[in-house]
This record gives sequence, structure tokens and C-alpha cells, in this order.
Amino acid sequence: PVSMASYNDNKFAGVQPIPSPPSHSSPTNASKSKPTKDRVQYKEHRRVCHINAEQKRRCNIKNGFDTLRSLLPSISHNTNTKISKAAMLQKAAEHIRHLKTERQSQQEEYDLLNKQVEGFNHTISVFQNQLPATGVPMACQRSTQTRELYENYVRERTLENWKFWIFNIIMESLWDSYNQTVTTSSADEMSKTLF
Repeated sequence: PVSMASYNDNKFAGVQPIPSPPSHSSPTNASKSKPTKDRVQYKEHRRVCHINAEQKRRCNIKNGFDTLRSLLPSISHNTNTKISKAAMLQKAAEHIRHLKTERQSQQEEYDLLNKQVEGFNHTISVFQNQLPATGVPMACQRSTQTRELYENYVRERTLENWKFWIFNIIMESLWDSYNQTVTTSSADEMSKTLF
């Protein structure tokens, strides 16, 4: 028969003994607790930074949606109406599509008007090149109108003072030559024809 002592010796022969827990006063325990404390502080710091970053991100998103709400005409007038963020994004997309279509039509209208302006400028240039050097000849009808205005003026002034009739006899030939000679196509031409 095997004794109890030899049984215990055989049973735990290959097993290593469990070390006793170190005391708090040992230097190895102090060195191990410091890195553990640093690790806990680092994790806490990362957690706080993550919370702050998440709060900032949510605040930026909220500010962005508030700005978007104020820019959309379909919902900016109804400030009390609740609308989901998805619906707001949908309305923003519709509004952007509408603005793009409107901008495209305005661009097409601008191009058309620009072509018309170029055509008008070309036509004006052609007509200016066809003008005589002395300016536009006075039309017969306009000459007649000017003559009538002059005669009415002479008549009115003569009724006020009969001596104006004598002044008219002297000035009439000068008036006719002025009408036929002076051109008002430009300031230079007017000066030349006046001299």
C-alpha cells in the first residue's frame, strides 16, 4: 500500500507550486501599478476626446441643417413646421435642381441677347460706314418742319416788336445756309461745318 505522503508527492510531481501574492510594499508591484494607472488615464482621455469630437460633429451637423432650413424657400417661412432631415435634404435637392434649370435658361437667354447685341452693333457699324462724311443729309420733311418753327418764332416776336421783322430779313439767308451746311453728326464735324 502506498502511503498518503508518497501519493501526494506523485500526484503533484509535475505541477509547479502557486507563488504567494506579493506584498504591496515590494518594488515590483509599485512599478506594475504605475503603467496600469497611466493606461487607465490614457483610456479616459481618449474617451473624453471621443465624446467631445462626437459632440462637435453633431453640433456642426445641426448648424448645417439650420442653415439649410433658412435657405430653402419652401420651409424657411414656416419656422414652426417640423420636418425630418431626410425630407429637408430631399427639398434641398429639388431646390438645387430648380436653380440649375433656371440658371441654364437664363444663360441661354443671355447668349441669345448677346448675339442680338452683336448683330445690332454690326448693323450700326454698316450704317455708319454708309453715312456721308458731312453727316446725315437733312430730310425734306425735317427741313420743312424747321422752316415752320422758324417762321412761327419770327411771327410771334414781330407781334411783340415790329423791328424784329427787319432783323428777320437780314437773318433769313443766314438761317437757310446754316440749315444746309451745318451737320451735327459729331462735335468735330459741327465745329468744322460752323466755321
